[in-house]
Amino acid sequence: MMKSQFHRCSMVGLAGLEARIRDIDGQMTPAERRLAQTMLSLGTKMAMMTAAEVSNQAQTSQASATRFFHRLGYDGWADLRGTMRPSWGSPLQGLEAQTAGVGDQSRHLAQEVQNLTRTLTGISPGDMADAARTLVQARRIRIVGFRNSRTIAAHARALLTLLHDDVMAVPVTGMPLAEEAAALRQGDVVLAVGLRLQPQRLTDFLRIAREKTLPVILLSEPGSVELRRVATLSLPVETASDGPFDSYVAAFSVLHLLAGLIAQGPGIHDRLTRIQELRGLLDW
Repeated sequence: MMKSQFHRCSMVGLAGLEARIRDIDGQMTPAERRLAQTMLSLGTKMAMMTAAEVSNQAQTSQASATRFFHRLGYDGWADLRGTMRPSWGSPLQGLEAQTAGVGDQSRHLAQEVQNLTRTLTGISPGDMADAARTLVQARRIRIVGFRNSRTIAAHARALLTLLHDDVMAVPVTGMPLAEEAAALRQGDVVLAVGLRLQPQRLTDFLRIAREKTLPVILLSEPGSVELRRVATLSLPVETASDGPFDSYVAAFSVLHLLAGLIAQGPGIHDRLTRIQELRGLLDW
């Protein structure tokens, strides 16, 4: 029974690994605990590593690591690493699994609907309201996202600029992230987009924000364990696709819902009216 439960759990990648470790948390040896901490810290980076590299980082033998993988219910390192790859986000994963049905419009629609349904039912109305309230009360909003997430971060900036006086996507092109981190101050709120293949500097930037006791709102996959630990409020979004590329429909939908909640606040109607008037003067 335990084996079958583990296999169901493995379908959710990093979140599944965390659940397995949690199940034996009070029964681990010191070496196993080092391994567990190392694995959770590495997260989806394990998809690109060998068992020897992981055991070396945990300062344990490869034999001990192999026994621990089996104890967690995996068939071995290859099995564990394989469960990380869908969360890792490489387009090759989708190409390897591609079938003749990929590209079919009905399948594509079904997957997008599933992503939206799981995302919007997985985020409580209370969390959405808290996120909106936090952004409304911010003195400044700083939005951060790298790689593919940068496009979503840019869209978040476009929406929130309509609703708030001081919104910026960081880092500004060509500028170091260190300067943006140093400039964070009380009253700021950080909105982070961390979908797939995020560099370590995103986690480090969010940690700096938390050290300054700033609220951090995070959009990421449910399996982004390390990032979600740093955030004060997580809005998990699904990115599954029947093809080789991730879907970001749910992420954009969450941003639109969040902006819609903020737009219900006092003074927003007058602000949007004024922006529309200025567009007529400046942008046409």
